Amino acid sequence: MNAGARVRLAAASLMLGGCHAGPDMPPTVASSKYIEYHTDADASVLCMDDMLEREDRFIERTAELLGVVPPTKPVHYVWDPVQDGSEAWACSSGTDCYKLHDDDLSMVVSRRASYHHELVHAVEAQALGQGHRLLVEGTAEYLGSLQSSAVLPADFPAAFAAAFSVSDDGDYRVALHFVGSIFARHGAAKYRALRERVPADADLTRFAAEFEAEFGQPLADALAEMSGEVVYGQDLFRGCGEGETRVLEWTDEGVVDAAIEGECGDPFFYGTGFVRGEQGFVGLYAVEVAEAGTYALTVGGVADGPAPLRGLLVGCSFDMLGSGVASLGGRTGEGVLQAGRYVLSIGFPQGPQARGSASVRLERVGPLP
Repeated sequence: MNAGARVRLAAASLMLGGCHAGPDMPPTVASSKYIEYHTDADASVLCMDDMLEREDRFIERTAELLGVVPPTKPVHYVWDPVQDGSEAWACSSGTDCYKLHDDDLSMVVSRRASYHHELVHAVEAQALGQGHRLLVEGTAEYLGSLQSSAVLPADFPAAFAAAFSVSDDGDYRVALHFVGSIFARHGAAKYRALRERVPADADLTRFAAEFEAEFGQPLADALAEMSGEVVYGQDLFRGCGEGETRVLEWTDEGVVDAAIEGECGDPFFYGTGFVRGEQGFVGLYAVEVAEAGTYALTVGGVADGPAPLRGLLVGCSFDMLGSGVASLGGRTGEGVLQAGRYVLSIGFPQGPQARGSASVRLERVGPLP
């Protein structure tokens, strides 16, 4: 579909938006099998088909891993990058949230154009209803993120107990570790059985009693067994699969020198609307790094075109998450890369067409520090 057709589709969707119960959301600008996408951003030029198809596949994959049916009602995704708390749909935290209004309106609100943690909440809540906070947040992190429990408090059982009285971001990693351990040891069916047993407002005593009734093991013993393990989030590294997106070839020893002309219809190229001062479109491109070392990255403009707002090279495995390199505003950046596959995310400027141009130079400038 060309950019003009996308604009007409967006305009038609605007007339259809706002017909749902619950808070008066921003207009619908695009939709897919499971998602109605809302935003107050400038939707004059969109590129969302590929992105929403991938979000649909993520939703189906999540439902399969959780052992439930995919959503039967639309998931209303509200991209609100500048939440000020006054909107009826806004999150109380001012960042990201999932809301289920009267078991009818299923809504994700996020500052991010795509946020899988909240989409997991949508899948789980539609299929299983509301659940205990530690279980549902743990599931959202386990199935919808690339976080890990590699860094946990030394005393995991004590941290788990403390999570019942203190609610903060640290609880998410504790919850991820607990839920991921349940999935790995017992499978999705036993997780669902525990979830059904435990009331949403259960304290630690009630939670422990229901856990022992379901698993035949004291919770304290199970927590001790879980200690020392590492649980990894099950989301997929975007653009990292074989053949998923264009691979930038090495043009000389230790040098990638490439010109990129990205446009709507390319894999992993998308645009969700314009916000002042932000990128207009995003494209993902793969790079195979053969030799570890220090690398310099420059992502600049082509001919007289503007430079991309950013270029960010990140690794395709948990072992590589600590390495990467960024180029901002056309300036050269340096960073350490391990050997393996990386994905370069380019933030292209806003423009009248869903396309972007960039020059990319990646050069090995030294050994590992």
